[in-house]
Amino acid sequence: MSEQDFSTFASKVAGTLKDFSSIDVATYSGRMKVNVEANKADLENVFKTLSNAQKQKVEGELELIAATRISFDKDATTIVKPELTAEQLESIKAHAELIKAAQDARMAVLNFVRGLLKL
Repeated sequence: MSEQDFSTFASKVAGTLKDFSSIDVATYSGRMKVNVEANKADLENVFKTLSNAQKQKVEGELELIAATRISFDKDATTIVKPELTAEQLESIKAHAELIKAAQDARMAVLNFVRGLLKL
């Protein structure tokens, strides 16, 4: 591996590790219509549109039904809306699965870095 390749790789690993301070999962319920240009209809662009909702044409309502933050030191906070509908209860199950998937992915990256550093 060239010095340039290693530098690029190290920079990407450092960026990934920087994102390790917490895991945040938010689950919403509702209906929404997002106008996305046909040639930009991939998921990344849909999320960009949602994050700029005040600047974009977004119609409908979303209700936050669950939010979880897990800190690197394993402190965790979860907020769940009371009086969930049956559909929202199903979404809560998906929320729990997303948390688990995020934790598994985080552990895989940590194990990868640990292996690189031979710890």
